[in-house]
Amino acid sequence: MDSESIDVVLEVCGLRTEEDTEKRQRTVSRQHISRGTKVLSTVPLYAFPLRTNEGGNEQEETEAVPVGTRCMYCFGQLPARRPRCSQCRQAQYCSTQCLSQHWIQRHHSECRALDYAAIDSAAGRLKPAYRPLLRMAAGLTQALVSGEQRGQIQAWRQLVDHRDQHPAYVLRQYSEVASVLSTHAKAIGLPPINKDATVTMLCRAGCNNFMAPVIEDNVLRTSGVVCSPLLSLLFNHSCRPNCIISFENGCLSLRAVGDIEAGQELTIAYIDAMLPRTERRERLENVYFFSCICAKCSDTDCGRVDRLMDRESSQPPKQLSADFTQPPEVESWASCAIELLIDCIVGTITSTQVEKEDICAISGLLSREMSFSAFCYWRERQDESQTSNDENARLWACVASQHVLAFYIFNYPPFHPILGLQCLTTAALSWNALVACHPIESQIKALGLARSHITALAHAARSMLQVFSPHCSTIDAQIALLLSQLDQVSDSQAIRVIE
Repeated sequence: MDSESIDVVLEVCGLRTEEDTEKRQRTVSRQHISRGTKVLSTVPLYAFPLRTNEGGNEQEETEAVPVGTRCMYCFGQLPARRPRCSQCRQAQYCSTQCLSQHWIQRHHSECRALDYAAIDSAAGRLKPAYRPLLRMAAGLTQALVSGEQRGQIQAWRQLVDHRDQHPAYVLRQYSEVASVLSTHAKAIGLPPINKDATVTMLCRAGCNNFMAPVIEDNVLRTSGVVCSPLLSLLFNHSCRPNCIISFENGCLSLRAVGDIEAGQELTIAYIDAMLPRTERRERLENVYFFSCICAKCSDTDCGRVDRLMDRESSQPPKQLSADFTQPPEVESWASCAIELLIDCIVGTITSTQVEKEDICAISGLLSREMSFSAFCYWRERQDESQTSNDENARLWACVASQHVLAFYIFNYPPFHPILGLQCLTTAALSWNALVACHPIESQIKALGLARSHITALAHAARSMLQVFSPHCSTIDAQIALLLSQLDQVSDSQAIRVIE
């Protein structure tokens, strides 16, 4: 598909673009799209896995270039025995299948042109935070010179670089990278480098690239950097998107997380929608150079919740304490939000109804109960208490996970993978609390520990995660094991007998 023109891609995918006075253009569907549909899948113009300690905060010292620990094709973790490309001996893979697929997809062109050892040598002259920029600049230069991906290159030429809006310190970083690339261009296998053009290329890539998301250890992690101009050009940002980006089989794919009607715009999130509105606006304006006017940033139901989340409060929620000896409890608004989500997943109510009911559930809450700082507090309690063997700590982990899930429900659309992962975490921690603590009957109901409730969470997790990654065997196995364990124990068996 990437060798086709943009018009052909739109036609094949049942999409069309429209002019938009505020966004320049938007992409809408020409037909109904069902939730979970893979709308579009593209081979990136260039992509590479991230390495440990590279691409983070700027570091003054120059460290040794770390060895790659991820597969060059799927970005998964490399095993102890890893196949290598027989030609360059540099590209490493988690399996021979990934090696073969990457060769067919892109590596046949990159391998003949680029010397990966020379790229690593050049990267060693830069600060660790700058090294991914060098890899991107080298790879993009080679991809544009080869001209193989017609659709991606056509889209690349239409992207805006916003060079005049980039801060001076960013332009200095790009200039340093361009200088190193120019010096080592011949050794790397590139034609002579125009430094100024390379700075402009990095500006364009910096505000249009994607971070490849993968599920590892039940967490959605960033595994690599992907340049897919087609997706960047066609799909606008929304803090409440109806589509998500997934990285699978070396391709960047667009999946619908909700039903999309004909004529409706398809949107994705460029940044984490969980961030407070003030921080989201700052990041979008500083990195992507626009102001967001989506439903979440406007005067809508989800916008009202978003304003509440943006409030700052130095005080933690009233019931939380660092003392695990105190019995925890689940706030009624959190329980209500979780029940509404489960009803939405099984199709009893719509996502619009969930938003309206959620607004009612939190009406009257103190500002410190519904704020980003409150969310951070609950998440910290979940993380620090789930590893403890203390009975009260297990109960706290279960309660904290339910509050984290409730906050996610208010900030992500139903069927978002982060909601699915948190549902699985909550189900697992609730099960652990049920079998390890043997709570009394009143606690089972108050803390959401009923077997039927945990089962519903596990099924909801499966439904949501299948939208993002339909063939994730690791997640499927975890959920299947949890459901089988739940089938073997009744609520009455788990209840502590009171003398």
